[in-house]
Amino acid sequence: MPGIHNPAEFRLLRELAGFERRLDHFVETGLFRGETLEAASHSGEFQTLTSIEIFAPYIHAYRTRHGDAPGVRLLCGDSAALLPSAAPDAPCFFFLDAHWWDDPHGIIPCPKEPLPLWEELRYIVSRPHADLVVVDDVQVFGGHAVVTEEWLTVTLDSINTFLGNRRQCSLLHENRYILALKARTEL
Repeated sequence: MPGIHNPAEFRLLRELAGFERRLDHFVETGLFRGETLEAASHSGEFQTLTSIEIFAPYIHAYRTRHGDAPGVRLLCGDSAALLPSAAPDAPCFFFLDAHWWDDPHGIIPCPKEPLPLWEELRYIVSRPHADLVVVDDVQVFGGHAVVTEEWLTVTLDSINTFLGNRRQCSLLHENRYILALKARTEL
């Protein structure tokens, strides 16, 4: 099942990555039904929570269920384009939905890139902070449900190579890839 449903899992993921102190800011790409955002809001780990979703009806459904919760910001649009304005200038916990774009019915707006993961990671690596990145749904990397040729390039090894010397540690936990990034001052 995608996403995080148990609020205690945020602390577990942080501790698995070696982060002793909590990160005050949570940023996710892909709201969908809002379970991960809701769990993050109940975790006690974060002061601010931001979710980027390209499909406006998902945002509307979340707001209908939860209202305008304090400290929660919902952004509608392409996650790769909005991520730089969504993340505060401070260490963050990024939860990236490792998705590709495939909407044969044309219901959901198409982002600039059908696979936003690389652009999202490019932005995160450009930041100076010691961020924690959790990439969800790694079971679909480069395999069974390949939709585009670019998707074949997404592997744990290719992500590690992409992060280069910014990667402090990486580990696989269930269907998530946990990446702790060094601050630029630690390089």
